[in-house]
Amino acid sequence: MIWCTIPKFCDMTFIVSSTFFACPCLGVSESKEFAESTRRRAYGLVAQAYTSISAEDFAAFVGYSVEEAVKGVVSHGWQADPNTRMIMPQKPDPPPVSLVPNEQQLARLTDYVAFLEN
Repeated sequence: MIWCTIPKFCDMTFIVSSTFFACPCLGVSESKEFAESTRRRAYGLVAQAYTSISAEDFAAFVGYSVEEAVKGVVSHGWQADPNTRMIMPQKPDPPPVSLVPNEQQLARLTDYVAFLEN
């Protein structure tokens, strides 16, 4: 039903880089900053999800040509194999694990045991 209220010149939508964009009258800016932000997120997702990905698939995912995508991954410190046309992302550093002080951990454990006894 929302399509009935959108002007005819603006009811076309399209998919770019696995992200849904709508025309500018819907309030979504197609600025360079928005595109770069989306690409940075795509790089992060690929780094978390893949150990290797084909250059063609990665280029389609980030919305670059294959050559631009390969240049981009090399600048990020990733590896690109020209023979197999595969990209090997560098895994992101895991977030630091906060260690609970021993007294606090002991108090929490004591409270839990007391709860179980009652």
